[in-house]
Amino acid sequence: MPASSLDLWPEIPTEKLRTPVSILREQAALLGQKTQNLLEAGVSTTTFEGSFRHSFFILAPSLDYSTELFTVEHRIELYPVFGIANGIRVRMDTEDQFIGWIRIQLSSDATQRLVQALLAQINS
Repeated sequence: MPASSLDLWPEIPTEKLRTPVSILREQAALLGQKTQNLLEAGVSTTTFEGSFRHSFFILAPSLDYSTELFTVEHRIELYPVFGIANGIRVRMDTEDQFIGWIRIQLSSDATQRLVQALLAQINS
């Protein structure tokens, strides 16, 4: 009979953390709902040098058009997160800061003009 194994691991938390990519995916799903799926948003993830890069983009499938709005980078630890938009890199140390930054990107004049222009072309 084998000797019982020695478990030296501490308790591992099973709580579900909101990751930066899950927050981005939530927002991506909402664009389709708001535009009756005329526009969609998506998140593409790549890894590099031990880090994650999430690209947030808007698609107009009927126009065969897509464009990246911003990217987000972080290491395996969820924070800090670095957001890159319009060539400007911003460090965010908390989920609240990250959510605030995303809100600014999605509600910016440039994003609103892009969404309106795409919808106008789709509906013309």
